[in-house]
Amino acid sequence: MITDIIKTEYGLEGKVEFRLFNKTINVLMPENINLKYANSCAENLRNLDEKIINRLCQYSINYCNDFCNDVGEEKYEFNALREVLNYISPTCLIISNPKDKHKIAYHLELGCDWEVEHGLEWTICDGKILYVGSFENENGWKEISYYKELNWNYVFNKTYCTLKNLPTTDIIKKSLISMSALDIIFSEEEWLRVYTWNPDWNGNNSLAIVDNGAGDTMHIIFSREGCIIKGFDHESELSPHAQEDFEVWKGIYENVPKVFLDLLNDEAIEKDDVTFCIWQEKNQNKWQKGNVEIPEGCDDGSDYMLSRIYSLEDYLEWARDYWDLGDRLFVKEVGYIFNHHPITEEMIKKLNPNRNIKLVMNELSEIDYPVE
Repeated sequence: MITDIIKTEYGLEGKVEFRLFNKTINVLMPENINLKYANSCAENLRNLDEKIINRLCQYSINYCNDFCNDVGEEKYEFNALREVLNYISPTCLIISNPKDKHKIAYHLELGCDWEVEHGLEWTICDGKILYVGSFENENGWKEISYYKELNWNYVFNKTYCTLKNLPTTDIIKKSLISMSALDIIFSEEEWLRVYTWNPDWNGNNSLAIVDNGAGDTMHIIFSREGCIIKGFDHESELSPHAQEDFEVWKGIYENVPKVFLDLLNDEAIEKDDVTFCIWQEKNQNKWQKGNVEIPEGCDDGSDYMLSRIYSLEDYLEWARDYWDLGDRLFVKEVGYIFNHHPITEEMIKKLNPNRNIKLVMNELSEIDYPVE
């Protein structure tokens, strides 16, 4: 709810909690605004959907990278989407009189480390992100065609996408092994684990599976030839289950090298359950994908799913919630595991005193994680 509302020469000003940043920010709105509507906007901001947050982060990273490239500055390194939030500071929620009272629309003025002068702006209307870029006072009430034509709008700028900002395959592999080891420590129930690592899958290759238990999965195969990631978002409009004839969406597997495509033929991979596929060949620093046309308003789930390959900081935030750990999560020990230090019995006791240490050690050995 909006608090501390006062009348100023600019209209009404107040305060609202922005949970994403754990910060109270200013609210600016017209003097004649319907306060019930304004509070609905504030409530929407407080409870942003996780997918919306991840997309805002991705578009902000694209803006950051493009700006740094344009001015010749060194690019920031982001190993996970939400790391960009460390370089952003929100200052004001701006709410205009609605053109349609049934749609929630607002925009945010934010500071960002990479562009101090013009800052950052996020514009959201009716659950859709319409603008991310330098602050231009975009209130969200224009036609969508207008936002698509803005040169510096990174929501519709297809040149800068998730693939440009993915970590290297080595970092991805290291993170997946670490998170698999931690899942083993936190739960003896395999069905509760989100991350699974098989270092000797089919004899020559390694396989990581990310399964959120709600129908969304990623199969990530590391081979001598490189890495391929097959993702499936069960809510995506691109899902074969959403098609009349149960078909893989056109272009998803287009141009995938045969050596990678053959790896997906294993029954355990469920090749046809796919909404996106990306790959990186050995000795190449570029992620690739097929020529996929995604209809307006649709989503292949890649931003959301790939953001589950966490950095240490993002993993800590996620694990506290998923495993209901609260303050019982020992940051030092988790950090050691993310850096692939050997796991000791003492570390297991600290992280989960209820686990059978011998069973944990055996499982860690099975995934080739070092123990002592």
